Amino acid sequence: CTSLTLWTNRGEICCVTIMTQLNDLIEALREELQQYGEMLARFDDGAANNVPDTAQDAPVWVQTFQEQQEIVELTLRRREQVQRRLADCLCLPAEAVLTEIIPLLPRPHQMVVGALMDENKELSARVQQRANQRRQLPQPSFDLTENRSAAA
Repeated sequence: CTSLTLWTNRGEICCVTIMTQLNDLIEALREELQQYGEMLARFDDGAANNVPDTAQDAPVWVQTFQEQQEIVELTLRRREQVQRRLADCLCLPAEAVLTEIIPLLPRPHQMVVGALMDENKELSARVQQRANQRRQLPQPSFDLTENRSAAA
């Protein structure tokens, strides 16, 4: 089944291509995973090669992390939008978290979305851990906002 008609919480008919919404969610979760990986790579690269030697070098180094942080935030917002649309089509509140959405998905997709959610949570935690470690080093600091995990 690629299309399904459901009643939304507002009583309107929601006639959507569920598989399209689901594929959009999977793509958004994959993109989120990629951006967390990019952030970790920036940490690794900074630790190995790009730790600024002087205060003059610090702005470029910090800017690299801030740019990636912005990309991560945009990716999270996109995934949250896609997640809200899918939740609405499944007659769930827009604020539904993935753990509420997953049981309503076709079984093969439950496993894919669940695995991506778990991987994103793990990478988000690793990014936050690295950020906290960086804050403790006597080097130019930068601020990473708390990352929302895929389950949120």
